[in-house]
Amino acid sequence: MALNLSKSKYCSIEHKGGDLKHTEFLAYPGKDPRRALAEQLCRDIPRGVCTTAYNMGFEKGRIKGLAEIYPDLAEHLMDIHDNIQDLMIPFQKKYYYDRAMQGSYSIKYVLPALFPDDPSLDYHNLEGVHNGSEASATFKRMAAMSRDELEAYRTHLLNYCGLDTFAMVKVWEKLNEVVGIKL
Repeated sequence: MALNLSKSKYCSIEHKGGDLKHTEFLAYPGKDPRRALAEQLCRDIPRGVCTTAYNMGFEKGRIKGLAEIYPDLAEHLMDIHDNIQDLMIPFQKKYYYDRAMQGSYSIKYVLPALFPDDPSLDYHNLEGVHNGSEASATFKRMAAMSRDELEAYRTHLLNYCGLDTFAMVKVWEKLNEVVGIKL
């Protein structure tokens, strides 16, 4: 399970050799999305599974906050929280390093270093939203957009979020390949 809570998309592989399963959540502006997001997390992520995040501290903070607000979902949310592993650690601790990462362990540097010739993994090839700052700014502006513009930017956001989460899957696969684990 790869989690990107802040970016609203999830991918899972439920067993060795299994297919990648994709789910997503992106709120429409105008109402508090937290309850719907918490419920979606509980539906999409079973108890007791390993969930990966890139920079898990941020994701864990959001999940803990949701658990505090919604006590009826707290047990499940804290199970998710307690089973998160950080995909960033091998790069942060330099267990895996490539000069193309330019001294950074940000996924925006790690991904192109691991997959330099894959245009499907290049954030620059996305339309409308290319990084986290643009994603946050776009989400904030959505309330003032026309319906057509809103739907176009929802698509841009979901595509960006999808690449963010798919990037974690690809990085996880590459790390498994490097250590000789066949998936």
